[in-house]
Amino acid sequence: MPQLYLNWLPIIGAAVVSTALGAAWYSPTLFGKAWLKAMGWSQEELESHKKGTRRSYVLGFVGALLMAAVLQHFIYFTRAQTAALGAKTGLWLWLGFIAPVFLAAYLWEGKSVKLLKINAGYYLVSLLVMGALLAVWR
Repeated sequence: MPQLYLNWLPIIGAAVVSTALGAAWYSPTLFGKAWLKAMGWSQEELESHKKGTRRSYVLGFVGALLMAAVLQHFIYFTRAQTAALGAKTGLWLWLGFIAPVFLAAYLWEGKSVKLLKINAGYYLVSLLVMGALLAVWR
């Protein structure tokens, strides 16, 4: 098996960017209001869910670190050295691993297609941006 290549500074940078993108993506300015409606939650229900926000952000950041580390590994072995090739690697990983999971959730959980688009769209954009960043920041 090939040796695992990890450069932590770009991984942390990509995770920070992904987390910031998520905060913007789910804000009322972008898709927060549509997401809330697609979840079937009222503003009051959202407020009650905010009790565990700190834990959610920490665990979400750990997940972003893991995703960035695995993405960096793929970028290293595909020899993607431009932003476009890094984004393309992110696209293929999204298409092969993220999209099918969200599709299955959509099919079995009975949530709206709007929720599918919002949530899967975030991960698509996140992987595109992280892939581009990781390819050029070695």
